[in-house]
This record gives sequence, C-alpha cells and structure tokens, in this order.
Amino acid sequence: MLLDDYAAILTATIELIRTSQRDKILSAAQFVKNTIEKDGLIYVFGCGHSHILAEETFYRAGGLACVAPIFDEPLMLHQSASESSRLEKKDGYFKSISQADSLTEKDMLICSSDLINYQFHILQIQLHLYILLDYILLYLYY
Repeated sequence: MLLDDYAAILTATIELIRTSQRDKILSAAQFVKNTIEKDGLIYVFGCGHSHILAEETFYRAGGLACVAPIFDEPLMLHQSASESSRLEKKDGYFKSISQADSLTEKDMLICSSDLINYQFHILQIQLHLYILLDYILLYLYY
C-alpha cells in the first residue's frame, strides 16, 4: 500500500539523518545551549520557501523566547517569486537587511536553505564557524 511505503521511506530517512548527521546535530545543540547561557539570541533566516523555518521557530507555544527571526519581505515569495530568486543570488544582500546588524558575538544564526552556494553569497558576514547539515546551515557568529 502506498501509505505504508511512504511511512517506511520517512522512517528510513529519519534514521539516516539521525545516524549520518548525529555529531553535527549534537554540536549544533551545544552551540544553541552556549548561546542561551550567554543570553544571546538565536537568529533564524532563510530565502524563499526556506524562510518558513524562521516562522516555525518564532513565537511558538512552549518555544524559546530567545529566537529572533530575520524576515525580509523581498526574499519571500508573496511579493514576487522571481525577485526573491534574483535577490537570494545577489552578493552581500544579507548585509542590507536591517536585522542583520543586530548580530553580536553572543548570538548565533541559523540559515535554512536548499541553495547552499547562494546562501554563502548572500550572507558575506564574518563568521567564525559554520556547521553544514543537509539543507540547513548553522552559522555561528561565535
């Protein structure tokens, strides 16, 4: 049955992520813990559909109060999908986003993207470490 096949694929995918990304996930969790202990903020950013991660982490019942989404409407799809696609490829665009100036050494930035190469271009900020999980870049302004 198709439903059972789908469930089996999901279960196998989650297990693959758990085993292959374990060290990176645990390392990322440690950085989240350190950021909270330093009274830092956890900024979350993404372009296009990837901005949904920022929405999912912000202002949720039982969620962390120290999460700060970085929303830039021109990078979202509701204004212009083609303009969003153009801007996410523009070198240094992230620096023009007002919330980007708020990052300090106490904070961290989680960047969700399926366009890994573009995100490196758009950010162009000084980062001391990043952890690459499949489709999620965890940038640490650390």
